[in-house]
Amino acid sequence: MALTEEYLYRVTLYFKISEILNLKSNVLKIMLSVILTNILFSFVHYPIRHYNFSKLFEIFITGIYFSYLFLRTGNIYLACMMHFYFDFPILTTINIGYYHYEEIILLIISIMLIESYYMIKHYYFRLFSKYEQS
Repeated sequence: MALTEEYLYRVTLYFKISEILNLKSNVLKIMLSVILTNILFSFVHYPIRHYNFSKLFEIFITGIYFSYLFLRTGNIYLACMMHFYFDFPILTTINIGYYHYEEIILLIISIMLIESYYMIKHYYFRLFSKYEQS
C-alpha cells in the first residue's frame, strides 16, 4: 500500500498539480504543489480510519515529510520505506481470523526489511558512486 500511495501522491499528483499551477516563482510552485498534494493525501485517509482533525493534521505533516524525502533525494523508495515504517503499528494490530496470523505478519515484516535493506543499499551505492567520479 505504501508504494502505491507514495507513487500516486508524491509522483503522479505532485507533478500534475505542479504542471497545472502557472506561477513565476519555482519555489512557490513547489510549496503549493506539496501542500495541495498532502491536503488530498490527508483527506483520503479520513474515510478509512475516521480520524479527527488533529490526526488529519498529523497525516498532513507526515505527508510533507514524505514529499521532502522524495524531492530532496529523487528516490520514491525512500519515501515508501518511511511510509511503511509509519504504517508498521497498523500491521501488528491486524486480526485476520487465522490461527497463525503472527507468522504471516512476521513474514510480511521480514520481506519488507529485506527489501528495505536492498533499497538503501541501492540508494547509497548511487550516492557514493557520484562522489567517487568527482
